[in-house]
Amino acid sequence: MSKPGIWWLSAACLVGALAAEADVTSTQLTERNTGPVRVEPDTIVLADNDAPARVVRATLRVLLYDATVGLTADGGAPTTWRGTLLRYDLHASEPAGEHTWTVWSREPLGYFQLVTDPVTRRHSYLAWMSGMTLSFTPVTLARSELIGLEDAVRERRPAEVVQAALAGMSLPDSIYGTFTSALHTPVLVTGIHRREPGGWQVTLGGQPGSPEAVTLVSSDGSTWQRE
Repeated sequence: MSKPGIWWLSAACLVGALAAEADVTSTQLTERNTGPVRVEPDTIVLADNDAPARVVRATLRVLLYDATVGLTADGGAPTTWRGTLLRYDLHASEPAGEHTWTVWSREPLGYFQLVTDPVTRRHSYLAWMSGMTLSFTPVTLARSELIGLEDAVRERRPAEVVQAALAGMSLPDSIYGTFTSALHTPVLVTGIHRREPGGWQVTLGGQPGSPEAVTLVSSDGSTWQRE
C-alpha cells in the first residue's frame, strides 16, 4: 500500500494533459488507499503497425481519492465538485517501454477481464462490469492518467469506452463466471472484435465459435442484440 499523497494541479498544468477536458480548471486529489485488483487473464497483446504481436504481462490496481475538482459550468460559470473518485490503472511493462491505461469512476467497478480480439489476435481490451452493464475500452495506446477524470465527475461515458446494457436480454446461465459479487454480475467475456464501420461483436460465455458461446452485435456501440 502506498503512502497517502496529495496532487494539486493548476489550470496551467492541466492544459496539455487534459486536452479535450478543457472544462476542468483545477484538481486536488488526496490519496486514501491503493491496492491490486484481480484481472483475468493477466496478459495483453500489443502490436505496432505490421510488427509481430507480442504478449505482455499486465497488472491492475485501484486508487481511492478524496477529490476537489474545479469545473466550468454551463454558461462559463465556475463550480466545484467534491467527492470520492476511484482510479483503475492497468500497467504493462516490456523492454520497449512502460504502458499505462486509466479508467476513472465515482462508483466501484468490478469483474475486470482482459480480452483479445479473436479475429486479428493483435488487439486487447479491458472489460468490466457495473451492475448489469458491460463496459470495455481498447488498451492499444497509452492514455494520460488524467484523461477521463472530468467524465467521471460529470457521470458521463468517455468516448473511448463502449457500453452494453445486458439487463432484459434473457441471456443463458452459460455466460456467467464463478466470480461472486453483491454489486456486479459476473459475465464472462471471451472475445471483442471491432467491425467496420463502427460496429462491434462481443462473445460471452464459451470461446468464440463454440456451442456455449453467446454473440452480441452492435452497429454503433449503443444498441445491442444477439446474433
